[in-house]
Amino acid sequence: MASELETVEHQWNKHAEVWNQYIGDDGDSNRQESSDIYLWKYIGNVDDKVILDAGCGNGYLTI
Repeated sequence: MASELETVEHQWNKHAEVWNQYIGDDGDSNRQESSDIYLWKYIGNVDDKVILDAGCGNGYLTI
């Protein structure tokens, strides 16, 4: 019998590819037209910063 962790991991991986295709390299329309606008407004210039993108979906914001 699979442990709870193995069950969660299996479900996560099962849906990851579909989610990745939906979000794509530039995010979905909700992110592009809504949340990303505010994210970039409040985070500011990140050119000289080190940012950890961990556990944030497919990482479409990762440079």
